Amino acid sequence: MINDLKNEIKSVNDLFFNEVHKVESIDKLQFLKDHFLNKPLILFYEDFKENPHNVFQQIADYTGTTYDKNEVSLKAKHKSYSDKQLLFIRKFVRRFKIGSENYSGNRSWIRYRTKWFLLHIFLYLAKIIPLNYKEELIKKESLTKYKMHYQKDWEQSKVFAVENSDI
Repeated sequence: MINDLKNEIKSVNDLFFNEVHKVESIDKLQFLKDHFLNKPLILFYEDFKENPHNVFQQIADYTGTTYDKNEVSLKAKHKSYSDKQLLFIRKFVRRFKIGSENYSGNRSWIRYRTKWFLLHIFLYLAKIIPLNYKEELIKKESLTKYKMHYQKDWEQSKVFAVENSDI
């Protein structure tokens, strides 16, 4: 039974890498370039982290608008949760079998908001409760596999952005 489950998980992972992501970003970018009058504006998160106002200016130039730099607050509104909090909530969700139910209708909205509220309470509790998890949030092998899988696509996207930028 356990081996069947492991084989099923492996086949889903293989499907994820081999089938779902066959259309690479470069193909999507080329499609946008071919089917729209204007070249696509391609922004990278690293650029935003390094100089957010430069990215805002790129957007303003691209859209033909202006913005006041002093009116844009760069203070974080919702900071990311720590690995400790995310590990705690992952264990909590698995332990109490909280799934991704399909919500529709008024009563479902109440159930969804109640679940959302409880999960956030536990996320914040995990911040102050002394927990010592030895496991990693994302296993190094998985992270390496994802990086290798997308490396060529990432490099092609960077080149495409430079070659097709009007700004």
